[in-house]
Amino acid sequence: MIYNSITMRNFLRLYKVLCGMTGTAATSASEFKSAYDLNIDVIPPHTTSMRVDHKDVFFTDYDIFVKSIIDQISDCYAKKQPVLIGTKTVAESEIFSELLSNIEIPHYVLNAKNDEEEATLIAQAGKPGHVTISTNMAGRGVDIRLGGDSKKLHEEAVDTGGLFIISVGINSSERIDNQLRGRAGRQGDIGESRFFVWLEDTELAHRMTPLEKIKAEIGSTKKRINIVRQIQRQMEGEAAEARYALNRFSDIVEKQRISISNQRMDILKGKCYLAFLEKANPDKYQEILHTAGMDSIKRAEQQLALYFINKHWAAFLDALESVRKGIHFMSLKSDSFTSLIGGGKTITLDEYAHIAIKLNNQMLNNIKRDIIEKMETLPITKNGIDLDEARLNGGTTTWTYAIDENAMQFNKLQTITKNISNKLSGENGILTNYYRKKQSKQRCTTELTIHK
Repeated sequence: MIYNSITMRNFLRLYKVLCGMTGTAATSASEFKSAYDLNIDVIPPHTTSMRVDHKDVFFTDYDIFVKSIIDQISDCYAKKQPVLIGTKTVAESEIFSELLSNIEIPHYVLNAKNDEEEATLIAQAGKPGHVTISTNMAGRGVDIRLGGDSKKLHEEAVDTGGLFIISVGINSSERIDNQLRGRAGRQGDIGESRFFVWLEDTELAHRMTPLEKIKAEIGSTKKRINIVRQIQRQMEGEAAEARYALNRFSDIVEKQRISISNQRMDILKGKCYLAFLEKANPDKYQEILHTAGMDSIKRAEQQLALYFINKHWAAFLDALESVRKGIHFMSLKSDSFTSLIGGGKTITLDEYAHIAIKLNNQMLNNIKRDIIEKMETLPITKNGIDLDEARLNGGTTTWTYAIDENAMQFNKLQTITKNISNKLSGENGILTNYYRKKQSKQRCTTELTIHK
């Protein structure tokens, strides 16, 4: 049973002072402002960056894509240039680890499974000849220094070109890409980075329209970069919108959580006497007052209030979670187009708020009802109520844990946009057919040239 919950955003906002420092915050400045009311100040580096960021390289054939990455690693290893390969998943890291083992290139694989050991390993990733494969989360926060702590090895690493960053595909946001790039070229050191992109990558392919796929295949490198990075910006926008929607829904519960938590704390500290029995059943109240005394009544009410607040708040959260999981169906109640694409899902949000308020009122009434009922029926002594005998004890062990929340259930704009764009760039869209003919002519011209 979940006794309480809070989003990470609201948890962080409990601190009186909130700040942070990261080299990649600038790309998310608007979200930091809206979520935490934090402004972003960019501090220029005290030494000019010497890192060379090569243009993205694109592939339509997976085998050639993988071979090109292995060839790049081999070239770097041959001249003892340190290499860091960034993969999006553990499965990808294991594939490239096997391929490197087949050509006898020694390497380290970091999958965020052993933080302490991997932090030590990635700190050495800048030594000459070192090849390191890492998933996004592995070794985060550890500075990679060229040559490690050795000045001699630092000079050797500089002579080879510095740390070479290889990314297997692009990530879901520009910020994550920048975090990977930023592992090289620290403190004015020399370094390089290159992103290898397979156009059939699942994150790209299912978002790329048939029109965009054709353009990416026959277009220039610049056009390919524009298409892929535009899709990346779409992913960032959708994720930001999802988090924004989740925040608006969670803010409704947060107000109720603060209210009930404050009341519970006042009761726990003995600052609040609800006097439910006195108001609801004066005769019973006088009877208990005569036999047990005022302190006993207050103690019994405190015990019961804490128990039933815990019980009914947990039930409230469970009920509200069920509502939230199906709340996107609320838009079907309205035929209006705006109900589907409203910026904050206004109709759905209003419906959710209405249900939350109704459930909250029911919860408060249930707490009051149960306290009165138990005070009327349970024996009250000078020590209050024997909760064990009354079987009113809650859980004796609790765990605190974090979960990943997916707020895409609130995002209807993506579906609407996709339906509209399909008419233009879908499988049989107007622009798709035009570029398909262009692609066919280009292939015919190539075949004719080869024949000649």
